[in-house]
Amino acid sequence: MLYPTSLDRAISPEDFRNAMRNQVSTVSIVACGDVGSRTGLTATAACALSDKPAMVSICINKSASAHQAILDVGCFSLNFLSAGQIRLADTFSGRTGLTGEARFGEGTWNNLSTGAPILDGALASFDCALESRHEFPSHSIFAGVVKATRVQPEGSALLYAHGRYFTLDCTSRPKAA
Repeated sequence: MLYPTSLDRAISPEDFRNAMRNQVSTVSIVACGDVGSRTGLTATAACALSDKPAMVSICINKSASAHQAILDVGCFSLNFLSAGQIRLADTFSGRTGLTGEARFGEGTWNNLSTGAPILDGALASFDCALESRHEFPSHSIFAGVVKATRVQPEGSALLYAHGRYFTLDCTSRPKAA
């Protein structure tokens, strides 16, 4: 529930985005639809929601083509990108100018359980049935029940912060202070 005065006291969108640039996020592609009418986007606002039952949540801007498509088809995939998939991240973020089905010319796509597009070579893919939607002014939070997964045994995650992509070497550990 939003309290009536809480939105009145919110900081400016610019200040908020500037502060959020400091958050390191896993880069993902959220995808949905059938061949010929698929759509998707690069997302950094996705996380595990529950393990009993297995659920994930994604935050999608209401102006994104995938927003209405997820509602229409009732399923989506969440695909964690690996370090070598920057071009895919750029394609699905709109940086290449491609939209809708044309974005799926990049990469190899298959299906698991729900029919949502699953990216071959993603570090992890979650095939989800839409469970619920929570509305906010500019975005919706979609909760999905995970119906199937595909996991790559090795690889480095593609990350994003401060307006750029990077990876971490997960084999080394920081020294204790």
